[in-house]
Amino acid sequence: MTEEQLLELVEEWDEREYEEDLYGKLANDPGEHNDRKTRENRHKDMFDKLLFLEKHFFKEYDLNQPQCFMEIFLRWIEQFNGKVAGVNDGSILSSENRYAFILAHKIIFFGRNQIISLLKEVWDNIKRELLMLAAKQDNVSPIDLMFKGEPIFEQLNASAFVPLSDSSHFQEFRHHCLPSGGFASIVIPCFDRLCLPLELKNKDLMNRINKMYGDKKNLFILEDFSGSGTSIEKNVKLIIKNYMFENIYFCPCIISDKAKTRLEKLENFAVGKGKTFKVLYGIHMGKSYSISDDDSDDDSGVWQEQEKTALQEISKKYFESHFKENAYLYLDHKSINPVESTPFGFRNGGLAIVLYTNCPNNSLPIIWSDDGGWYPLFKRRERVQKRLIQ
Repeated sequence: MTEEQLLELVEEWDEREYEEDLYGKLANDPGEHNDRKTRENRHKDMFDKLLFLEKHFFKEYDLNQPQCFMEIFLRWIEQFNGKVAGVNDGSILSSENRYAFILAHKIIFFGRNQIISLLKEVWDNIKRELLMLAAKQDNVSPIDLMFKGEPIFEQLNASAFVPLSDSSHFQEFRHHCLPSGGFASIVIPCFDRLCLPLELKNKDLMNRINKMYGDKKNLFILEDFSGSGTSIEKNVKLIIKNYMFENIYFCPCIISDKAKTRLEKLENFAVGKGKTFKVLYGIHMGKSYSISDDDSDDDSGVWQEQEKTALQEISKKYFESHFKENAYLYLDHKSINPVESTPFGFRNGGLAIVLYTNCPNNSLPIIWSDDGGWYPLFKRRERVQKRLIQ
């Protein structure tokens, strides 16, 4: 599909809706001219965003086959061929592809350069925390240590950094953030090295870990995106209870409001064990970024109310027709017979977020899932088995 054909497609679907909006109105309605001008501006805005998706993100997305973005986009949007009843947006019956266009237009994507910038933001937060720890240890003001590198480097040597997942972003962090030379000992290559003894409840292995990292007081857990916080919550509790680390930090580049709220509750749990837990992040995505948060008090205007309502209905519809067999779209995804569905993504994330390395399962399944013959816009790679046990 050429750029001209895409623009025609954007104009065609919106003009069809516009004619429905005018049904029953006077032809010489004084607001008609302004309406058309507003729609023309929206056409250009949506068209430019789709072109940006193609030129600056889609080609960078790790999982795409060498296909034309316009072809994939057209195949994806043609699946939305129904009507969304009961949505009060001025039209008689809103079409699903109207909101599919809006969804594609509002996808928030993080390319490699954006992730590196967020990693640097996380690193700045870590350095501030190391400064505070050094000041607390020396019983001085942090200002007294701001231009003295030695106390901070001592704290760095007493720290361990570990990736939560098998993310390539950790290598980016090591390359772009951690100081070079003499700091190889502060890196734990795999989070499973810490978690496996806890899962096995193997005291001997736990003791070996405590001896291996006995000189490390601070543990920094690196992650690219945290959408619900459920997986890290359990592991952090076990780490606090069983290992010698005094200060544990979870450091995602991107964190949702649900994950932030859940994980910050661990601060009191850590205090009760005589330890410290904090969340240090690059960017926080508030409630308004999710279509599943009806009680959002965030006034940033990410989604209009009718957009949220329509996308909720569309997500429920295609969950029933395509995604019901995806175990991760149930609250208890480890159960053989899960009971409570989450049609807006894992743990009802309801997000429209894509990273250049993968699409989080907390995003809307209509973006990433290939279940039931659905054709995704940004196909997700599953790191672990997602199917229900038969």
